[in-house]
Amino acid sequence: MRFHYGYFVLLPNGIAVRSGDDFGQTPDTYKIGSSMGVKNGKEGVAVEVVKGNAARLNGFDVIVFIVENQPGAMVP
Repeated sequence: MRFHYGYFVLLPNGIAVRSGDDFGQTPDTYKIGSSMGVKNGKEGVAVEVVKGNAARLNGFDVIVFIVENQPGAMVP
């Protein structure tokens, strides 16, 4: 079974902007605090992971909200 992941970047003003989607083998690929890697000089860090009905209502099995920071920075 494959799980449809949706990714959203949280902007400083609190608005979530869709940043992509893909498919994973498990629903537990990312947890809060997981690094999404560095892209364009910013590290994406998962700050919320939504599963179940709330994710399915938005067309995904899992939704990951991400904050971008300087690589290695602490996420508040």
